[in-house]
Amino acid sequence: MTLTDDSADYAPTQIMAELFKTKGFDGVGYRRSLGPGHNVALFDITAAKQRSCFLLEAKKVTYKFLETGRPYLFH
Repeated sequence: MTLTDDSADYAPTQIMAELFKTKGFDGVGYRRSLGPGHNVALFDITAAKQRSCFLLEAKKVTYKFLETGRPYLFH
């Protein structure tokens, strides 16, 4: 989440996570939004054991912009 993200965009995700938690799930796994790989969100950190840990440093971030097909006109 960045400073420009709207927290309302995450409401559906939060609702689903709460549902999974109440149904007894230990956590959820999901694809990363920036780059390849997966993330895991644990509802109870004692439900898993850490096997390894490492720190990543971002060397480059790129963005690709595409027109949405809906032009905005200003007068």
